[in-house]
Amino acid sequence: MEKVLGNKYLLWVIRIVVGIVFIYASFYKIISPFDFAKSIRNYDMMPIELVNLPAIILPYLEFICGILLITGKMRKGTGFWMIIMLVGFIIGLTQAYMRGLDIDCGCFNPLENASSKSEILIRIVEDFLMLAGVLIYMIFGGKKEIKKEPETSPAV
Repeated sequence: MEKVLGNKYLLWVIRIVVGIVFIYASFYKIISPFDFAKSIRNYDMMPIELVNLPAIILPYLEFICGILLITGKMRKGTGFWMIIMLVGFIIGLTQAYMRGLDIDCGCFNPLENASSKSEILIRIVEDFLMLAGVLIYMIFGGKKEIKKEPETSPAV
């Protein structure tokens, strides 16, 4: 299993795909933080006074993590923040699904409407797939083969 999940080409695809998704998801939110704040508010998970902070910070965090994931830099920190975000997205979408909320998802475009239960379910599955990808990258992406130097005798 480690040989398959640790395959450098699989890890590369995971980095590129998940990184591009995060970068793409950040664009509309960065351009339109007010609309994104409205999307966050529709989830009814936090006091209205706290909605602006994640609406401003989250898109930039998504963008930076996407870039770092693609480049393979700061693997542990990037993976940590991506896992935190994806778990948060899954919790938010799941509670909206369970409560039957008619929400604007705000996942990629703050103005998109993913209010049908099937559309929300698709987003939850997508987030779980990205979470699995990030976890695979975190677990298997940092392992490098250690080449053993040939032993030489000291010069006399």
